[in-house]
Amino acid sequence: MAVYTSVSHAELDTFLSDFDLGTLVSHQGIDGGIENTNYFVTLKTDQGNSRVCTYFI
Repeated sequence: MAVYTSVSHAELDTFLSDFDLGTLVSHQGIDGGIENTNYFVTLKTDQGNSRVCTYFI
C-alpha cells in the first residue's frame, strides 16, 4: 500500500472542517503509487450525497 503517512479519522476530520465539503464518513489508503500518500475520502453532504475525494499528502 502506498500510504507512507498515517492519518487518523480525527486528524482528517479536523483538517476537513476548514472546508464546506460535508461530514467525514470514512477514509482508506489507496493501493499503488510510488511517491505520495493517497486516501479515498468519503463525505456525506447535507443533501445526502456522498463524495469520494483523493487526499494527497
